[in-house]
Amino acid sequence: MSSPTRALHRLEVGSLPRLEVDVVAGEVRVRTGQPGVVAITIETNDASQIEVTQTGDTVSVHKPWGWSGRRRQVLVHAEVPEGTDIVVTATSAEVRLDGSFGATKVHTVSGSITVGTIERGEVDSTSGDVKLRTTGALEASTISGDVTVGHVRGRLKASLTSGDLRADRVDGDAEVATMSGDVAIGRCDGDDIAIRSVSGDLRLALPGGIRVEPDIATVSGKAVLPTAPAAPTPGERRRVRLRLRTVSGDIRLERC
Repeated sequence: MSSPTRALHRLEVGSLPRLEVDVVAGEVRVRTGQPGVVAITIETNDASQIEVTQTGDTVSVHKPWGWSGRRRQVLVHAEVPEGTDIVVTATSAEVRLDGSFGATKVHTVSGSITVGTIERGEVDSTSGDVKLRTTGALEASTISGDVTVGHVRGRLKASLTSGDLRADRVDGDAEVATMSGDVAIGRCDGDDIAIRSVSGDLRLALPGGIRVEPDIATVSGKAVLPTAPAAPTPGERRRVRLRLRTVSGDIRLERC
């Protein structure tokens, strides 16, 4: 068995950097570094299974065209300028993005995804947990994995099977569907909120001073709603369309 080899790449980029990583198995770690430079370290037992190319401000780490070798571990560690757009595709790999990035897309079949701060995100995982600290608009899809988000500064759209969704705060609209998993959103400030859960509980907190147009139903579960405030907020209130559905799960609506 050949020993691991390490390759270092240092590439200059302009004002619109983008990093694309496509690996079969291993680990992908990206963190923010100095402006104008993308620095990449690659460790692998087979150097022929990975290439680094650059087109304009886009740097790509990928399998050679037509490569069909056995699955081997590849470790990709990169430093990129703050605000770099990120695209990661992996079959079986752990993905970790530390720092502040632009538009970010991550797709894994097997492996966890951990992300710091991004402008907006699309995350898709077949088997693995997803954790994000702060993001703009977010689309997330998992099968057999949880999604945990700190702050969504835009719209949240999520679909989960056999996994829980937890978000501390969502500033925009929310569209969430889960199968065999709980949903918990600490605060949602959107105008259109739709959450469906089968075999899972739902907990949602809304701000005061709004006018809720509710459509709430549960089958084989109970709904707990907040009491009306003693003194309604004077003046015109923002309308919020609220649709909550559970099958074999409870609904708890709170005021935050």
